[in-house]
Amino acid sequence: MQRKEHRLYFVWDYQKEEDWLNQRAAEGWNLGKVRLLTYFFEKGESNSYQYRLEYLSENPWSEAGKKYLAFMEDAE
Repeated sequence: MQRKEHRLYFVWDYQKEEDWLNQRAAEGWNLGKVRLLTYFFEKGESNSYQYRLEYLSENPWSEAGKKYLAFMEDAE
C-alpha cells in the first residue's frame, strides 16, 4: 500500500520536517521518495526507520558532493 502527502517545509524548519517523518515511521509509513512538495510513503512495520535530515554545504552535483553521497550510500 502506498500513500502520498503534500507538505511545504523551509530549510530552517528541518527539525519540524524530521519530526514529521519520524511520526509517519512510528505509524508504519516509510518514506519512499520525495518529489518537489510531495512525499511518497510505503506501508511497513512501525518504527522500522529513524530519519535524520542533513543539508549539504556542497552542491550534490559537484565533485565533492558526489563523493560525499557515494560515501553515504556505501555506509548503508
